[in-house]
Amino acid sequence: MKESKNLEFKRELTNTFLKTVSAFANDGGGRVVFGIDDNGSVVGVANLKETELSIEQKINDTIDPVPEFSIYSSEADHTITLEVLPGKDTPYLYKGKGYYRSGTSTVEADRFRMRRLYLAGSDLEYEELPSRDQDLSFSVLEEHWKEKARLPDFSQGSLFSLGLYSNEDGYNNAAAILADTNRYYLIDVACFAGTDITSDVVRRERMEKISVLSAYDRAVELFLDVYRLGSGDSNLAQNGCRIPEDAFREALANAVAHRTWDNPSCIRVMMFPDRIEVMSEGGLPNGISPEQFWDGDRCVPRNPVLAGVLSRLGMMELLATGMRKIRNAYRGSIVKPDVKYGEGFLTMILPVVVNDPGNLTISEEERMVYNEVSPHILRSISDITEQVPFGKTKVTQILHRLVDMGLVRILGNGRGTKYYR
Repeated sequence: MKESKNLEFKRELTNTFLKTVSAFANDGGGRVVFGIDDNGSVVGVANLKETELSIEQKINDTIDPVPEFSIYSSEADHTITLEVLPGKDTPYLYKGKGYYRSGTSTVEADRFRMRRLYLAGSDLEYEELPSRDQDLSFSVLEEHWKEKARLPDFSQGSLFSLGLYSNEDGYNNAAAILADTNRYYLIDVACFAGTDITSDVVRRERMEKISVLSAYDRAVELFLDVYRLGSGDSNLAQNGCRIPEDAFREALANAVAHRTWDNPSCIRVMMFPDRIEVMSEGGLPNGISPEQFWDGDRCVPRNPVLAGVLSRLGMMELLATGMRKIRNAYRGSIVKPDVKYGEGFLTMILPVVVNDPGNLTISEEERMVYNEVSPHILRSISDITEQVPFGKTKVTQILHRLVDMGLVRILGNGRGTKYYR
């Protein structure tokens, strides 16, 4: 048994566990097991009952507000387990400071995370707070409203019905993000010459302080410039694009709907010859597992007001079907879209479509190797082996099968053999 984001070991009872109690209550819950050292070896607790009472007293006296927790001990190995439930009244503070879990560590929350914890505890989202800017105009939103929502009338009542305005607070932050001019950094698009982020950037455009709708439209224009190459390409996905346009539009709209807008960083759109990556700050919304997000089983947008507007304008799916729409766009393609999750970010990866010649079916292992073969860079077996979870012999066998199927090509021989597609 090893420590994890939701599990921490303590050899003995000291006040350091209280930071972890704060972190678990703020960040998904977890367990602290006393009587186990950092290596996972059981050392036991000398006085179970006395230690249990001390744990309970310390939490009640120092954590504000007091989270829900339970304590139970094991007579067999003399360990004590403290289980802390995820709280709804965030932030849970220890000595006036909030904490969260980063991997197996407990970290003090910065002001951005503290603000989100306060909002979550108040059952609010950043987009719902009153905007500091109230002198806003909405000509871009009005144009989209008339064209895409096909509703001719646009008025203050429309802004009210979209959740962008209230008589008590005026315009909220969601309205400001959609306004013609604002203070937000929106989308940063970079086009790379090669398939690696260290390759030269041949085109760069950063959209900021304009309506997010204008930024979205401009990003789509750049996407079409790069990936709509003409009817002579044998791997066209749809609408003359090597990457499905519908998939990119949905991924970009999802980034807008799920991004943490109080963070000054942009949505990053990185265009490579073999794929496009759309990265946004915020990670998965609370309560959504990676499997649920990928399968489209649940729809919990971090910014429900923005998501509602984008849905009304036909720019994204709102009923948990967006991910299915992206996956369906790759039917018949050997390569498939993917999602990477990290601490506070989410990246959607959309590869260039490679149509399955003759409806060939390849295994997941073959697909993993195929995905590491670049259409632009010659790669050796060693290069490919470093990127997949199996050995050189197996990679060689898989490459030979892919060559026989006509999906991978070879240059050179012997130790100088290189693979490409």
